[in-house]
Amino acid sequence: MRGNYDSELIMDYASALEGDEGERGFQDFRSQPGAAELERDRPCLAAALDDWESLEKLPAPSLGRAYLALARRDGIRVGDLVAGALALPGERERAPDPLRRWYRDRMTAAHDLLHVVTGYGRDRAGELQLIAFSLGVAPMRVLRIAIVLGPFSVPPRKLPGVARDLWRAWRRGVAAQISRATRWEEFLPLPIDEVRTRLGVAPLRSAHPAGVWRETAPGRWMRAAS
Repeated sequence: MRGNYDSELIMDYASALEGDEGERGFQDFRSQPGAAELERDRPCLAAALDDWESLEKLPAPSLGRAYLALARRDGIRVGDLVAGALALPGERERAPDPLRRWYRDRMTAAHDLLHVVTGYGRDRAGELQLIAFSLGVAPMRVLRIAIVLGPFSVPPRKLPGVARDLWRAWRRGVAAQISRATRWEEFLPLPIDEVRTRLGVAPLRSAHPAGVWRETAPGRWMRAAS
């Protein structure tokens, strides 16, 4: 809320509130369709997303190219995010074996793909909408607390409209078919509209007909066309 908004603070926040939900999430992952094959193959999603040369060769309307544009714009290197997560206090205890380490790294890597698929930005407004969406996909303590705290950073006059759109984002997440075992690597070459269809993610214009919220300047929230 002070404006010191970066990935390191977010990871510290998530780590502090995780408790035993990380292990429950891992066990939930293992129960989902496709998880056994993912465990067997253990593809490195972080490496795939940091291979900008290969992403550049994908078709222009693909998920991979859309992610590449975001990564270049914001200087995202997933390997750095994974390394930052590994350096958090207690992280080695939360992932004491290679399988859990691979799983946690994969969840870290997938976060910014969700920004691309949903169309929610990486500013505070976009992150808050993505939290609401993610609550619909996988309700976790860290997300429930964030959805309570997040609105304190919203300009008061905008709060009623933002609250309605958080509800819309949550409903969009509930309807989606995204799981912890989603094999993102297979979606990277596909047109992003096809990815959204396959994952059951409603188009932005139907989920938010009045537009999505952006923080255009510190404390200045506005709707942008969907």
